[in-house]
Amino acid sequence: MSNGMVKERERNSAKTWIIVISSFFANGIIFGIHNCFGILYPWLRDEFAQNNVDNPSAKASFVGSLAVGMTFLSSPVAGILTDKFGAKSTALLGAILASTGMLLSAYSLNKVEALYVTYGIMFGGGSSLAYNPSLVVLGHHFDKRLGLINGIVTAGSSIFTVTLPFMLQYILDRAGLVATLQILSAVLAFLILSSIFYDIPYLEQKVESRVKIFNKDIWKSKLYIIWIIGVPLALVGYFVPYVHLVAFSEEVALKADGKWLVLCIGLTSGLGRLIFGQIADMPNINRLLIQQVSVIF
Repeated sequence: MSNGMVKERERNSAKTWIIVISSFFANGIIFGIHNCFGILYPWLRDEFAQNNVDNPSAKASFVGSLAVGMTFLSSPVAGILTDKFGAKSTALLGAILASTGMLLSAYSLNKVEALYVTYGIMFGGGSSLAYNPSLVVLGHHFDKRLGLINGIVTAGSSIFTVTLPFMLQYILDRAGLVATLQILSAVLAFLILSSIFYDIPYLEQKVESRVKIFNKDIWKSKLYIIWIIGVPLALVGYFVPYVHLVAFSEEVALKADGKWLVLCIGLTSGLGRLIFGQIADMPNINRLLIQQVSVIF
């Protein structure tokens, strides 16, 4: 596609910015909930303990870990479905699956194995199907400003991570865990609305419909192999603080309110996404080097 067509598309600001806002909320809601699992964790652990579940701490943390794992493990499936059926249909399916899984989780608290399915697999897998199209669609509507747009969209997770812990704690203290999960289900249902705006231009959809399900050629690149090994290894540690930081700070280390630590992570993460998104759009900038340095820090 010519640069002129890309620029013309970017000038259609009303439609493209609706897509940006929809993607912003998708990232914010999905990863806001994932990042705030540490708020739910003590309540879930206590619920398991009251139901005489063996090793309640480990099993409660595994619920959140499984959901995060499924979000990323399902990414290849999300990519294939997006290529075959479009971003809108894939995101819609993901939103329905995630919302339903969260709702069923509210009624599965007395059965650990059921919660692994409803929260871990359904919510986690649905998150992947709703999340991946929200980023894919951006590349079809932006070119020169793509780094900044990605920064704005992914900053949604930071903003929700800053605000959601206090909202969740307020609801938990007054309504309990069941009602909190029901409310989160309603919040996830909002993604059904946002998914209807994930339009990919018709001409590009025709080209994408001929995309291979599995591209064997890319596996010949040593750099690509290093990349797909390195990134998952980094993500192994990335979400651990979000699961355990609140309980650890309150019960073991600081005897303090761990929600403020989650807030600090959210704030600095959001600033970083916006700043480095802008930097990545500058000419002669090595985006890969920026990410490598960031991972090291």
